[in-house]
Amino acid sequence: MLTVREMVGPLRVEACFLAVVDARPSQKRDGSWYVRARLRDASGTISAVAWDNFEECRAALIPGRVVKVRGRVAESFNGDGFELTIERVRLARDDEYDPKGFVPSSSRDHRDLVSELRALIAGLRPPYRAVVTAALEPEMERLARWPAAVEAHHAWVGGLLEHTLEVARLALAIAQTVPGPDQDLVVAGALLHDVGKLDTYRVGSSFEATDGGRLFGHVLTGFHRVKIACDAVKTPDDVALHLLHIIASHHGSLEYGAAREPATPEAIVVHYADELSAQLMQAGEAVKSRRDPAARWTDRVKGLKRDVFVGSNQPETG
Repeated sequence: MLTVREMVGPLRVEACFLAVVDARPSQKRDGSWYVRARLRDASGTISAVAWDNFEECRAALIPGRVVKVRGRVAESFNGDGFELTIERVRLARDDEYDPKGFVPSSSRDHRDLVSELRALIAGLRPPYRAVVTAALEPEMERLARWPAAVEAHHAWVGGLLEHTLEVARLALAIAQTVPGPDQDLVVAGALLHDVGKLDTYRVGSSFEATDGGRLFGHVLTGFHRVKIACDAVKTPDDVALHLLHIIASHHGSLEYGAAREPATPEAIVVHYADELSAQLMQAGEAVKSRRDPAARWTDRVKGLKRDVFVGSNQPETG
């Protein structure tokens, strides 16, 4: 069956099962209604529009549900990728699809990710090891199968643990290079910084924000989880303060969702390691997913708010 990655127009789509990411009604200039949506499978996401059959399309295009679609693919009007024009659509029956076929998965085995995480935890000094274990061990299997985001970065099954490990390794490398930050505190904070995402996302045929995620965000839910873990293992007050500050401040600024700006060396390290992991992943994915593998620039990367320059692997000749 045709995948989203293969939807490079112009082409016909006769029967394709896709998960609905979002959908919204809009009005044409003549006052009639149409629907704009985004649909996905494990290979990617595509914008879609249903100009006709408004009631049918509005009834079927329910976020989080899977639909069977017929239509045509062509380059979008604004030139920003390809767009699927929906001609007919209906809700798919449960026996017509495998829910696992609509979300991407990590290329790494989740058991390897868990082993790497446990090795990092085992190397921590006792106060840090105790609280990280209390916070993460009960959720280990789910942590290894959770996304780090709905779309922005590491948005695949296993992405949360991949991102967590990247941030921990980057943060440790910084702390080993620049004198001052406590290396165990940096690693512990990095391992815990996104634990709240277990409460803010839901995994089904697509990744969705939970009610708690929309109301509180992962910074607050993560702070709550880590505070409970600190209390459970009687973490020394100063250790708890440092860890909780890392959770509260890892987004760097209030504008981007931090509860406080980083006010310790360790919190600064974790914030920039988090940013580096997220931004490099987005740049790398943009390079890999270019429609033209020879293109010297990617399309605009939403999370970076810029295009990414690729250049050429071949040396220029004079």
